[in-house]
Amino acid sequence: MNPQNVNVNTATPESPKTWEKHGLSSAPGETVYLSFIPLHQQSDAEGEQAYWQGREAAAVKAPSEIDVYRFHEALGEMYPLNWSSSENGECETFMMAEMYCGSVTEIYARIGVRYFRLRDYTHRTHAQIMTCVKEAFGLYQR
Repeated sequence: MNPQNVNVNTATPESPKTWEKHGLSSAPGETVYLSFIPLHQQSDAEGEQAYWQGREAAAVKAPSEIDVYRFHEALGEMYPLNWSSSENGECETFMMAEMYCGSVTEIYARIGVRYFRLRDYTHRTHAQIMTCVKEAFGLYQR
């Protein structure tokens, strides 16, 4: 069945004259593509963007403490993204190169002999990650 001769609401055949009446005719030999997505599922660009930004925000996860083995296992899984350390080597952070959702990925941090994992945006700097972990676990030096 030719898609330009089908009523998308009733799926019944229609004559080309009906399509011309509604301004949907095509030139001879021209293919007409129709969208069969229900109206309640169609969205505009802003709605789509808001949906994915919401999914990204929901994917962000607070820091949790992990053991040294999980930290090094993650470091060995794939080449790390944004691997950084402090000048004295006391603190270290890296991100997984694989994204969890949008630009959110798993982030690993080490402060001394304590290890942490969180999920956050890839634009976070080493200093921002350290601040987030230290605030969550009260690790600020006095």
